[in-house]
Amino acid sequence: MQYCVPIGNGRQDSYIDAVFTAFKYAISWISFFKLQLQIEGDHFNLVEFDNAEAIDLTRDYFFWASDVVAEAWLTLNPEYTETSMAASKLFFRLYELTHQQLDKKAIIKSLREHGAGAEVPNRCYWYANLGHASRYESPDETSLLAAKSLYQAALEHCTIDSKERTHVNYFISVTLRAIFEQTGTLEILRESIKICEKILSTVVEDKMRLAVYSHSISVSLRRRFEITSSGEDLQLAIQYGNSAFSMVSRETEKSDPPASAMVDPKHHDAVAGFVHPDFSSYANNLCYAYREWRRNPADLDIAVQYGKLSIKDSKASSTFPYYASGFSMALWRRYDEKGAKIDLDDDIHKWQYNA
Repeated sequence: MQYCVPIGNGRQDSYIDAVFTAFKYAISWISFFKLQLQIEGDHFNLVEFDNAEAIDLTRDYFFWASDVVAEAWLTLNPEYTETSMAASKLFFRLYELTHQQLDKKAIIKSLREHGAGAEVPNRCYWYANLGHASRYESPDETSLLAAKSLYQAALEHCTIDSKERTHVNYFISVTLRAIFEQTGTLEILRESIKICEKILSTVVEDKMRLAVYSHSISVSLRRRFEITSSGEDLQLAIQYGNSAFSMVSRETEKSDPPASAMVDPKHHDAVAGFVHPDFSSYANNLCYAYREWRRNPADLDIAVQYGKLSIKDSKASSTFPYYASGFSMALWRRYDEKGAKIDLDDDIHKWQYNA
């Protein structure tokens, strides 16, 4: 499953295709040479058929493979969302070969019912991984509500005060924000923020987890500011966003500024590579936040610098147009206020690149 996780620029699907195709070729080879795959626990042997006994077991092999992948997927630590999603995608690809229809929502519902009635190793992991699939495979409001319900079911089986419980609460918070994006219901966004505030009121020793939680609440606060125009929300969004950014940046790895620190990103231009797959997302969030803050003349400069960082390593990513749009708007705002023609030229270039 780790093989399917992208090492950059969202190449997960190509890795899943490679694993899926390799398995199909292996089964074709076994069938061509009239061999049988005998499976005993974690071990298997290839046995030659007598010509009179040779039968096509391809469908049986794919049934077996989908069961193996399903077990690997649903018993994974759900903290590793990318790995969970790679496993679920591979499971659905294999499942589709042995069934006439592929109704992912119905399959997720069936697996949830199976987890409730059968002996499974860890129901917290089981439900949370199903929540990931529901949230990502069909991100409509119905699926997001189902994901929220699955994460809440996972909470019931998490150890009290465990790291897993904290992270499942984070998944609920992110899902609520996604529901807000679908419905525009501000109360749902408030609930998302409250959950993240509760998480951050506890001691989070893992810096990368702390960065994830800080970034998440920063995005939610910024989105609430865009609805309510609350300056307090935007200020907190910048503080949390800077804290998260500093934790995933190599240059600030040795020195952790407090959550209230305002970080000038100019010195990050020299950073060789990134240490976190969501680095661009973190920078993009701060580009948007500083673009709206503008309490002093340097804020738009900082917004532009974060905008540059957001597109630096994301040009091959599907998120690039969104990041380039944010950077473009920051350049336009700076041109509008300061009249620097180079900003307008750069802004036009970004929009042409998007188009």
